[in-house]
Amino acid sequence: MSTPIYKGVWINWSQNPVLGATLTLGERESGLLTAFIATFVTVVAAQLWKILSFTIHQARSRRALRDGLYHQQQVVFRNSVTPGSAAWTFLLQLWYWSGHARRSLMRTLPWAAFATIYVVVFGVLAIFSSEISKAPGSARLVHPTNCGAWDFPLDADSQTQFSALLRKQTNDTLAAETYVRTCYDADNPLACGKFPIKSIGSTEQRDVSCPWPGMCLEGDSPAYQVQSQVIDSHHDLGINAPPADRLQLELRLTCAPLIQEEFREQVESDDSRVAGMGYEGDVWAAYNYGPIVDGLGDPYTHYTFIYNTHSYIHHGYDLEAIMDGSYPNSTAGDNGDALLWQPVEPLTTTNGELSIMFLIQNNVIYREPCDDPWFAARLNYTNALTVYMPDVWVSPMACSQQYQICNPHGSSSRRCTGFVARWDLADAIASRLDLGLNQVYVAIRFINIINMGLLRGLIRTRKQNALRAQDSVVDLVQYYLPPDQWMREVSGWFDTTLALIQQLTLEYATGPAHNASVVRPEADTYEETMCWNQIVNETGDTTSFSIAGMIVLFVVGGLIIVTSFILDTVVGWVQRLFKVGEHARTSWLIEDKLQLHKLLSDELSLGEWTEGDQAIPTTTAKQAFLGLAAARTASDNIATTTAFQPVNGGGSLHDEKESSIPNAHDTYKAEAGVTVTAAPRMHEHGLPNRLRCTR
Repeated sequence: MSTPIYKGVWINWSQNPVLGATLTLGERESGLLTAFIATFVTVVAAQLWKILSFTIHQARSRRALRDGLYHQQQVVFRNSVTPGSAAWTFLLQLWYWSGHARRSLMRTLPWAAFATIYVVVFGVLAIFSSEISKAPGSARLVHPTNCGAWDFPLDADSQTQFSALLRKQTNDTLAAETYVRTCYDADNPLACGKFPIKSIGSTEQRDVSCPWPGMCLEGDSPAYQVQSQVIDSHHDLGINAPPADRLQLELRLTCAPLIQEEFREQVESDDSRVAGMGYEGDVWAAYNYGPIVDGLGDPYTHYTFIYNTHSYIHHGYDLEAIMDGSYPNSTAGDNGDALLWQPVEPLTTTNGELSIMFLIQNNVIYREPCDDPWFAARLNYTNALTVYMPDVWVSPMACSQQYQICNPHGSSSRRCTGFVARWDLADAIASRLDLGLNQVYVAIRFINIINMGLLRGLIRTRKQNALRAQDSVVDLVQYYLPPDQWMREVSGWFDTTLALIQQLTLEYATGPAHNASVVRPEADTYEETMCWNQIVNETGDTTSFSIAGMIVLFVVGGLIIVTSFILDTVVGWVQRLFKVGEHARTSWLIEDKLQLHKLLSDELSLGEWTEGDQAIPTTTAKQAFLGLAAARTASDNIATTTAFQPVNGGGSLHDEKESSIPNAHDTYKAEAGVTVTAAPRMHEHGLPNRLRCTR
């Protein structure tokens, strides 16, 4: 089931409020924005080229004699709209100016390379402008649809409540165990990207002191302990909050196989303690690690666990978990229907939540001897082939779960509750931590998750499937198990509880993934804030954009665009005001394509044009005239005339005594019948007299 994703503006507190500001859009809207950003970058690139062209043109402009290649390059810088067109023109100049200008290759190739590189760089930038949507990563804010803590319905009977609890625990533990197999034990990118982090790390110690002196099977230093990393409410669980509103959680699980000789008793079928159980002649193994009492404190059984030794035929592994019930708020009078275990004195010396696991091997046989203390199977049995039988019917193992909550931003330094049982957490938080109101609600979420009875719920619902050893059983035949198999089992349980914490944290905002649960709606503003501040690493059909990145892009790009439109005007004002760079200013004006068109049209008497250096030249009146192409045709006709004869006594145009510039009012007649008159007027910018062609 996909997670509903919030669409809009929000802050990812993995960064500061500026860099964490995020815009999440749906598929259609994000596609439009991405296309707009790419187009905007392209426009900015074109306008930046205009700025660079102006800068280069002005820097190169000198009042000195230069060859045609230089002047042509200045015209290119003045009029190239895009770097691509400039690059192409420079490449053409490499060809056409070869042999017609000094060092044409070295003078043109760098500009061609510069323009080409510019095109490539900004082409890549336009493509990668979509990276602005990758800056926020895959983190998304959950849109709460069924938000709140899971709870029993208050108006339902106890059986309905218990049934709902079992269904939820079964679904939760199955999903968590599957996730551990996929993402803790392996790495499947397609299945492991939902939570803020793929897996919560842990460290192990294989030789810690026995928490229950004299009770551990292999002495006082055989216990196995696994402890989680520091689990940050924001970074690891996705409860989106600024640093001051975060908490940290740590879990510790310590386990060891227990001695059983002095705590095990054989019970015959005629014993009153097993009356009505099994059949006549059955032999029972009773394990007395403390009695089971009801909620009123009255004995229910005098043993902790009992096993019928005649019931193992054709049965594989079984696993039972019994949790210590002797904790505050579970005393007599609370619930007469509850059954609680009260451990014997040696097992009550720990300050954690005690559970005892009973491994029942039933009819499992081993192909090889197993030296693991919990799975021990060294009884040789030979029939058609040699196999090994378990050493004992039932193997008990005790585990202590401890939890620690820390305030990483206490009044002076990091402050912690210390590792305590779950029922002591609330008092430890109140007495040792200095929490803000938002932190209190994070702590409540932690406690609600822990109170689900993570380890016991796993064993109770998964039974033998909670054993890794079950993976290598075929037809009740167990293949090789290493001597530390019991530690591997504990590590697997611990990883599953960590995955449950990840799963239940996200579930607060999304609601349960199945229909067997009841969610208690948020009660106040702070709980509602919790609902709207859950991060998930599931993009769905959304794309997130960094608001800071977009602001920088649009502001810088906007400044470039505005600058490109006003730069030449502002620089021209400064040049005119301080009387510097007059030649550069005039060159920029005159070499504009429209100004060049005006000059050429004016020289060919194509219309009467306004004087001055306005950006867009116009004719003085509404006139109609032929364009430059027609004038060129006339010019070609002149060029094909073999001789010019003076009309009014002027000399031949080919007379070496005559200047290349005709005298004023001299009129010539070409053989083609074209009359050419030298006009007396000089151009405003000092250009030579023009030839006026008439027929």
